[in-house]
Amino acid sequence: MINIPGFETFKKIEPINKGWTKDKKYYIETDNKRQLLLRIADVSEYERKKYEYDILKQVAELDIPMPRPVDFGFCDDNKNVYQLLTWVDGEDVQSVLPTITKTEQYNIGLKSGELLRKIHSIPAPGGIEDWNIKFNRMVNEQINEYHSRTELHSELGEIIIEYFNQNCDMLGTRPQSFIHGDYNPGNIIIMPNGEVGVIDFASGYGDPCWDISKAGWHPTLYPYFYSGLIRGHSDCEPTIEYWSVYTHCWALYAFYALTGPQWVGLDNFENGMNIVRDILAWSDNLTNPIPKWYVDNTMSICN
Repeated sequence: MINIPGFETFKKIEPINKGWTKDKKYYIETDNKRQLLLRIADVSEYERKKYEYDILKQVAELDIPMPRPVDFGFCDDNKNVYQLLTWVDGEDVQSVLPTITKTEQYNIGLKSGELLRKIHSIPAPGGIEDWNIKFNRMVNEQINEYHSRTELHSELGEIIIEYFNQNCDMLGTRPQSFIHGDYNPGNIIIMPNGEVGVIDFASGYGDPCWDISKAGWHPTLYPYFYSGLIRGHSDCEPTIEYWSVYTHCWALYAFYALTGPQWVGLDNFENGMNIVRDILAWSDNLTNPIPKWYVDNTMSICN
């Protein structure tokens, strides 16, 4: 942490252990009571972290409640790089959902979806790899991983493979945008003033449906929140095309849950298998793009 400008004013430094990124994260309080978020990464991550920091500057211009860039540079005798951001105070939605009504869950989901739609308003730069090509490469990597490990072979895995064999051109030339990269209830914050904010950007570019399909693994526990999230993101009732792409993304996440549950925040193989079973059950083995947990026309908000 040494060599960070203003380090001598840091009167409180508390580690933050949430999130899946390798960054070391700290809550900082200065001697004048300013609250900050400090993220530290190895210097080998410099280019990626500078890219993330510059992107956050663009997102901050959208007037979204979020950690705002303060400073970036080298620290610890140039062994590490740091990002210094403003602190967003509040309670994460993951903790709040069990304590509130279905209507409140829906309204928070709706606001969360609207925030993500605003984030997705930043277009991807020209010249980046076509999303369909990138997505199919990820699919093929998972298929190869599946075939290389006999302990994974199952009827569930074969259903997913057959689905991708029949729908390899599903994504076509869909446009890409800036994506949060880890949009889930643990990274959505209810602030003291009741506003919904977002934290812990993983950052990147991709299909907006890929971003929102990562929102959570247990929508059946809080269907009103997730239904609101979908409707806020899709700007009212989602189309069949929207649902088809959403399910296409879920099919790949099912593969990840099967071959490497740790990569999607799951503890073990059995939890991964449970997620695969859930996804296939929600979608009638990937034949019905509208998941069974979706609460249709939950609130009268669309014209």
